[in-house]
Amino acid sequence: MKINYKEFNKKGFLVIKNFLNKKDIIKVSSELNKYNFYKDKDVFFERINNKNRLRRLEKVSNKLPNVKKIIKSKKLKNILENLSKKKLVLFKDKLNFKYGGGAGYNPHIDGHYTWIDKNGNKNYGWKKYSNYFLNVVIPINNVKIKNGCLYVGSKNNIKKLGNNYNQVIKSLSKNKSEIPKKINTKIKYIPIELNSGDILVFDWKCPHYSKKNYSSLSRKQIYITYCHSKINNPRQKYYFDRMNTKSDNKKLSLLN
Repeated sequence: MKINYKEFNKKGFLVIKNFLNKKDIIKVSSELNKYNFYKDKDVFFERINNKNRLRRLEKVSNKLPNVKKIIKSKKLKNILENLSKKKLVLFKDKLNFKYGGGAGYNPHIDGHYTWIDKNGNKNYGWKKYSNYFLNVVIPINNVKIKNGCLYVGSKNNIKKLGNNYNQVIKSLSKNKSEIPKKINTKIKYIPIELNSGDILVFDWKCPHYSKKNYSSLSRKQIYITYCHSKINNPRQKYYFDRMNTKSDNKKLSLLN
């Protein structure tokens, strides 16, 4: 399997075709079909045609053993650490659903926002947990433009928002933590179509968004974030903070 390290280093994102065994993806799909989402406190819904439809399941590796197996696999961890040249640990994990008519996400950059913790202290995005994050997207079914694939831009575009972390947050805070339209028009995005077995790897500084699902085909993707942690168990701390934040949780999930 050839990995284009040069492309990843330049752009900050890379599609790796046929990386996972399709049989493992089928096992995940089978688990999903049997899972009782309506009794899970980590499930979020959206309204589509006056009906509640699944939107995402947080902490998915706690719920589905076959997802946990993929996330913890040496094959995946090795390739991510070779790409990033860093030791990585799991930061957060979720399963995103987008049924026909499901909304997209506005252009944004992960982890760049301010929030208030349970003690009333102001915090700056994900910086509390690490200085480096890497995302992996794993499709459960084929993901195409028509059913709402991700659009990703080069990590270098973050410089259009500021020269450092706080400047980027300041630029985004003027537009509800989303990339202002005036800047977004200067960013070139690539639609990322994926088939079962493919993965998308992208740096947390890459701008990205997705459009509405205009088809009748659902879109299901495992969305994993790893980090080069400066604290013990960043995943546990992140989910604790998210549950106890005094900020509006909606700003942490940029659903249109």
